[in-house]
Amino acid sequence: MILNRCGNQASKKCGFALIEILIAITILSIIVLPLYKGISTGTMAISQNKNLTKAIIIARSKLNELKILKMQNTTISGSPVDEYPGFTYEISIERFEHQLLGPIPANIAVVTVLWKENSVERSYSIEYIYPL
Repeated sequence: MILNRCGNQASKKCGFALIEILIAITILSIIVLPLYKGISTGTMAISQNKNLTKAIIIARSKLNELKILKMQNTTISGSPVDEYPGFTYEISIERFEHQLLGPIPANIAVVTVLWKENSVERSYSIEYIYPL
């Protein structure tokens, strides 16, 4: 009887061959790499949405402050937000001009929130038109 190095008969397999292990690693890498990319993209999207949500909260808060102050003609540029480091806001109030009707007795208040995300400048603006 002929025995192989595992102590079994020569016709039976002893274990995995190197080629089988390489094929298994290749199949696993084909499956795992797209999963990693998906998780990475999802994490980035969550971070971006978190900052956008903060910007929306800041813009609505500053617009509500303007409403409380009776929409005084105020122009603010590059003012930092104390509650949210890294965010700044701008407020501008101008005479509103309708595209078809021209100037009407109303003003437009624009609140713009600015922040940096992954070294890219991002912004969110909210507008409010109110009668004089």
